[in-house]
Amino acid sequence: MTCAGPRNRCGVACVVKKVRPKLLLSGKMYRFQPNEKVVITSFLNHFLQSQEAWRAIDKMKTGGSESGLNLTHSRFRKLPLRIAPLPEQRAIVAKIEELFSSLDHGIAQLERVRAQLKVYRQAVLKKAFEGELTKEWRARQTDLPTAAEIAESTKKEREADFARRMEVWAEEIAEWEADGGVGKKPRKPKRVGLNYSFKEEQLEILEKLPNYFYKEKLANICLKVTDGDHQAPPKAKEGIPFITISNIKDNVVNFSKTHFVGTTYYNSLPDYRKPKEGDILYTVTGSYGIPVLIDYEKSFCFQRHIGLIRPLKSVNQKWLFWLLQSQLVFTQAMRTATGTAQKTVGLSSLRNFIISYCSSEEQTQIVQEIESRLSVCDNIAETVEVSLQKAESLRQSILKRAFAGELLTAAELARCRAEAVLLEKIKGEKDRLKK
Repeated sequence: MTCAGPRNRCGVACVVKKVRPKLLLSGKMYRFQPNEKVVITSFLNHFLQSQEAWRAIDKMKTGGSESGLNLTHSRFRKLPLRIAPLPEQRAIVAKIEELFSSLDHGIAQLERVRAQLKVYRQAVLKKAFEGELTKEWRARQTDLPTAAEIAESTKKEREADFARRMEVWAEEIAEWEADGGVGKKPRKPKRVGLNYSFKEEQLEILEKLPNYFYKEKLANICLKVTDGDHQAPPKAKEGIPFITISNIKDNVVNFSKTHFVGTTYYNSLPDYRKPKEGDILYTVTGSYGIPVLIDYEKSFCFQRHIGLIRPLKSVNQKWLFWLLQSQLVFTQAMRTATGTAQKTVGLSSLRNFIISYCSSEEQTQIVQEIESRLSVCDNIAETVEVSLQKAESLRQSILKRAFAGELLTAAELARCRAEAVLLEKIKGEKDRLKK
């Protein structure tokens, strides 16, 4: 192949940039001008998307880390390319594009299904937290607590928790004094009062909530709403996992690629900055608004760009997890997020999110209604993802067969070769006539 060198114009190398964005061509975009008498551009384009080409490119790369891989201009020019006769190239390209057209149509349908599933999920959550899914169930109940009774129960649970923390603090103070006051004095717990005042911009949200649900603020149904340590932690090669926002995807924590901190640092953190089973993490910076239910016991800590929500024992954690994924909550997150490069939802805003609260009995029923519907949705979504992966594998399989000479039938190859022979004869005759 011939190469015109690095330019600020887009050519065949655009495919290289698109297919493997982490592989930089010396930080530049290269423009290639194929010799059309030898290789047609579309044939070269498809070849550069094949695994065969990328295996060859991987062997040519330079650089010490995956994020800093480079492919120099001189090396890329030496990329080996098996060139078929021009008629065969045109036939191969036609066959590839015919198969890709059908494949792309199927992928587009799968993408539409995936988009529809997202809409359906939000529709289910909307109906759930507007009371539609439990309307019939609620009509059959005769002993559900009133809003006043729910508020009183919440208040008592918070008071009981504060009394427990005071007892723990008293014991810690006694131990600290017995040791002669060495080290940091244990901090006295703060009593956090309930907040029932609503701002003017929140009135619109309040008006949309159904009257049979108790209108509450998130902080009032939680023992703690906080975030991670604001100081950069001392990193260690192993120890306690330290997660960042990059470890959170699809409402779960991926522990496969995390930083680590030592146990001394972890033990120095206050209890409310150590996630435990039943807590909910909530991203507050950048990709904000993603909740993660911690339904397992595991020691780890997290950065300040992640919030921690520790609900009351009387709150169904799954109910709160689904609520935090609803449009009701996400709309408030979008309205209150500040910043330019990276939007951030402040802790004050998070604590003041308005929610539609209800009895623990109805919370349990709402979770059942949601999960019975979304379990089917999740099965379809999994099938879609598997199909999309298979589609990409099929795309590579087509390219592999194409450049291994297996895509065309024997009859098609014979026609191409006959055409090539004829073209060669015509060329020879033209040269003879010119002479």
